[in-house]
Order: sequence, then C-alpha cells, then structure tokens
Amino acid sequence: MNEQKLKEIIRMTQNAVQDIDDKDTRLKTYELIINNLLNQEKKVHSTEQKEKIKEIIIESDNAIDRLSKKLNIDKDVIDDFIEFNGAEITLLFPIKRYSNREKHLIFALIYLTIKKICFEEKEIESSLLRELMANKGLSSLVNLSTNLKKYPSFINHKASKRGSTNTYYKLTIEGLSKGTQVLKELLSDRKQIEEMNIDFLDNKQGSKKRAGRSSALSTEINNLLNNGFFDTFRTVNELVEELKSRGFFNRRQDVDSYVRQSLLGKKLLREKSGNIWRYVLKK
Repeated sequence: MNEQKLKEIIRMTQNAVQDIDDKDTRLKTYELIINNLLNQEKKVHSTEQKEKIKEIIIESDNAIDRLSKKLNIDKDVIDDFIEFNGAEITLLFPIKRYSNREKHLIFALIYLTIKKICFEEKEIESSLLRELMANKGLSSLVNLSTNLKKYPSFINHKASKRGSTNTYYKLTIEGLSKGTQVLKELLSDRKQIEEMNIDFLDNKQGSKKRAGRSSALSTEINNLLNNGFFDTFRTVNELVEELKSRGFFNRRQDVDSYVRQSLLGKKLLREKSGNIWRYVLKK
C-alpha cells in the first residue's frame, strides 16, 4: 500500500469518529474502523494480484500456442528454448556467431519474429533492444545501429516523432521470413545458432571476396580428405584449425557449408556427439 492510500484511510477513520465524545469509545471505534479498512484494502490488493498473475499465465500460454501453430513445433520444445512472462520474452539459448554483427542481427530477427507471431508487434525501441541484448551478454552494442543498418531488407531503422530522440527497429516482411526460418531450424533440429549455415548473413562485399577463394578452399579440403584427415571422426572446428595451419583463414560457415553441401553423403558420413557433428570418410 502506498503512502497516499494510507493517509486517505486515516483521514476517513478520523472523520468517522470525530463526533464520539467519550475518549475510550472513540479510540476503540477508531481501531476497529481502521483495521477493517486496512483488511479490506489487503483483500483488494490480493485479488488484484491474483488476477494479474492469471492474466500473465493466460497471455504466456496463448503466445506459446501461436508460436507452436505457426512453426508446427511442440509446445514442450518451445518451452525449453523460450520463456514467456506475459508479453515479456526471454531467449534461453546462447546467441553465438562469428562476429558481433551477426549476433546483433540474429538476436533482433529472432526477438522481433517472436513478437510479431505471438503479439502482432513488429517494432522495438532501440534502447530497449540494447538493454535486452546486454542482459543476454552481447557486446559491442555501441555498434548496434551500424550493424543492423547493413541489413535494411530485414530490419528497418526508423526515427520517432519529431522532437523525440528515440529510434526504433522494425521487422520487414523479408525479415519475418528469415527470422521464422532460423527459429524453425533452431527448434525443430535443436541446433546451436553457431552451427547453422545462415547464408543471408553474408553481405554482397563479403560474398564476392569468398567467391574468389572458394575454388582454392575446396581444393585444399579435398587434399586433406585424400591424405587421411577424415580417416577418423573430425569436427568442422578441427578442419578450420588445420586449414589455418596451411594458410587458409576462411570463415567457419564457409568451411561448414562446403563440407555439408559438397562432401556429405558423397565422400563423408557424419554422426552427432553431444551437440556437435563429426565427419568421417565414407567407405
């Protein structure tokens, strides 16, 4: 109970007993009235609190239902990855990628996609997005605006009304499509964000640079394959480290993409150990 409400109850009680002449009677009546009013106020607050908790539970259940139907994913699986507290969302999985730019975009896409699917909200105030990312442990947030502006087809950065210093990030139609794609792969395959081959993260400039190196990369990986590197089970991280020792500093997702798309099933087999895929020569 706040101070203003307490003062109001005291004033009401004083007015109720002011015409009682006998001091003892006035004091007993005062105590009786004020105790009754305080108990009534507690009951009101208790009822309001129970109703509020009930509303939060219902809103959370509705959000999970909508996400489950949209992605065709069991609600129990969603509950392992995403926590709802009414309209508040907490991502329970790590956001690990190879640069802060990728982490910022993936977090924004996933968060805004969930908001859109569950609550029909597709924009967020920039300071709130920074706060959510900071709580998640993401760093270099001073570069958030710069990083997200590189993907205007997914996230639209817009100013607020004239005179306001607030800015907003708005999910585009294409951004919703990409966010839904990432969410579905995350939940259905239970993959780590780090393991996903998310091609749309590559900007045009980076794609051109990698295109020039792809032939040399594939040649070197095939040399390793022919020279016994995959005679025992190997992870992509082990392959990346071996390539570095040979002067190839390609991004991990480029290496992973080539192994899965060009070698898996043809020259390599794989098995999952924990949350990590390991590859071995097909015999």
